[in-house]
Order: sequence, then structure tokens, then C-alpha cells
Amino acid sequence: MDKRRTMTLAPALRSVASAGEDDEGAQAIPAHRAILRMSAEIAAQIVDDARRGYPAEVCGLVAGRGDVATVVYPGRNISPTPAVAYEIDHVTLSRVFDFEDAGLELVAIYHSHPRGPETPSPTDIARACFPDSVYLIVSLATPDRPVVRGFRITNEGVQEVAFKREDPGDVRGPLPGAFDK
Repeated sequence: MDKRRTMTLAPALRSVASAGEDDEGAQAIPAHRAILRMSAEIAAQIVDDARRGYPAEVCGLVAGRGDVATVVYPGRNISPTPAVAYEIDHVTLSRVFDFEDAGLELVAIYHSHPRGPETPSPTDIARACFPDSVYLIVSLATPDRPVVRGFRITNEGVQEVAFKREDPGDVRGPLPGAFDK
């Protein structure tokens, strides 16, 4: 049986600060993969997509190189219950081949939780199948103050990923206001 399907969320959540600690057998994410770097523009595109799709969950892909997000590809949610679940359409998923042809890789998969919370649900964990990608979750529980958090979901557990603003030439602190527009 797939280990992810038997996990409960609460003990699986770990912060970047505790990434090196032994946490019930959970494996630490290497430090170079514990951060997702993106511009405020990329973050705003993801939040704007969530707002456009409200009250349904939206979903999409983020391409880039290494831990740097560079391009957002909004997808189409084909879930039969889009108010509470997401399923990315096959056309959007096939863009991964285009990423590779362009020298990019899938760095993140995003979806919204229109009424919160901004943490992975048991269904999100069970369906996660891209362990090298960050899963971004946008909560619109407070519409004028959306919250975006990222998680790496693997067979070893769920670990929060920090965000850093990527500016030309350097990386600066956490994005202010959790990606507020």
C-alpha cells in the first residue's frame, strides 16, 4: 500500500526550521530544495487565477529551473466536484514535455482552497505524485488577504517550503504579505 495514503496530516507537517531534525522517520529535504524562489509577478499570477476561479478550486503548473519559478501555466480543473477538489486536465499536464524541450522543469503545482486552509488535505497528500515539485496552496478564506504556502509531499512525509523573492541578481527575504496583491 502507498505510504502516503495512510498518513494523517498533523504529524506529517514539518517546518523548514526543523528540516534537519529526526521527526518520526521523516526524511529532511536537502537545504537547496527547501526554498522556492519566485518573483512577485509570478506569485500574483497564481493568486489572480485563484480569485478568477472562486468559488471553485483552480489549478495549474509552474515551470522553472532548479528552485526558481519562471512561468505560470493555469490549468483547467476537471474534477466532478470542483468546489472541494481539483484534477488538472491532461492538456495542461502534457505541457511538462514542452517545459523539457525549453530547458525548464516542473517546479510547482498549484491549486486553491477557496475557503481554506492553506495546508494539504488528506486527499491532496494521497494524490500527490510529483515528489520533486512543490505543491502550492492558495487560501482565499479571507479574500482580501490570500495566503499561499508551499509543501513538498513525498512518501517520507509533508514538509513546508519557504518562499523567497527572486530579483535580478539576488534573492531577497520572504515575499511580503504571503503573496498579497
